[in-house]
Amino acid sequence: RDRWKLIFALLLLLGLAVRLVYITQESIWWDEFATVAFLEPPPEYRQSPHFEQWNQVVIRQPSPTLRAFLRQNSELDPAAMPMYLALEYYWNRHVHSSPVALRLLSVIFGMALLPVLFLLGRRIYGTQAGLIAMCCAALSPIHIQFAKQIRMYGLMTLLAVVAVYAFHRIMETRQRRWWLLYAAAMLLLAWTHPFALLLPFVQGLFWLLACPRDLVRLVKFTALTILVTLP
Repeated sequence: RDRWKLIFALLLLLGLAVRLVYITQESIWWDEFATVAFLEPPPEYRQSPHFEQWNQVVIRQPSPTLRAFLRQNSELDPAAMPMYLALEYYWNRHVHSSPVALRLLSVIFGMALLPVLFLLGRRIYGTQAGLIAMCCAALSPIHIQFAKQIRMYGLMTLLAVVAVYAFHRIMETRQRRWWLLYAAAMLLLAWTHPFALLLPFVQGLFWLLACPRDLVRLVKFTALTILVTLP
């Protein structure tokens, strides 16, 4: 037991190290800039001779309120969901406005993914599998990239794994708390990215194939999913 705890801690440290290394080296790319420009841009952005040109590209207006900020983002990208953007808005105003600080918010989501993925792997296949899954995510280039972007993908991945964990517990137990956890995760996930709606479809199909006689609870699961994602 002490051995796997040590490995768990080392994987967390390794995951943090690879997510922080070179985090200040790359400039922000277009998708990141389109969001950062609608926030309160850092002074070095406003002082740049190119800022007026950038403003014309993203059609930026001052965003003194969260509502104005979300409206501008939706005009640029109608498919943008407000969950991550709202968190980013308040992080920008109450923590720091620099790109590095905004990326640290994604690092937090990326690090939170690792223990949740460990719990999921351990629940299904045992402690060793949980550590392997955690290690794969810690060193995955795509997950490392998600954890460095001023975008919603790190949060989306975290919420998806939480929803899958809750779904697994729902299938093996009748405790109400897992239904509540699933509902909360899916609600937040649906407001994070439109593709989130693909997840419950796959889960429902899996339920139908794995437990074809458990149709009553499948109907309840479907109804709950519709209830929290319909808005």
